[in-house]
Amino acid sequence: MKLLRNIQNALIYAVTAIKNRYPCKIDTIHFSTKLKPTEIEYRVLNRLDVRTNDIHEIVLNNSLLEKFHPSDALKLGIILAGDMLFKDNESMTYEELHEKYKSFCAEILGTEKK
Repeated sequence: MKLLRNIQNALIYAVTAIKNRYPCKIDTIHFSTKLKPTEIEYRVLNRLDVRTNDIHEIVLNNSLLEKFHPSDALKLGIILAGDMLFKDNESMTYEELHEKYKSFCAEILGTEKK
């Protein structure tokens, strides 16, 4: 009886471990010029499958984003925010950047701009 319980616990642990894995891992971040968005190189499941995508494509695709570890997803969100706010904005004043930031936050959070 104890042997069966141990086998059952081992199987439950194995299935749970597989379900809780995050198959995608950030490998390299290619910051680009002002006009092109940042590209992210990431690995899927193993060391052989390396893919490169635009930061916007990764973050806006929920099914792909959920395959990254939550800390990696946070990094991707911060990189996307920097891309959206600060690329090609040297001529903007502080007030214009602040308004752009508020509209960006409203867009991301799905709330009205206040």
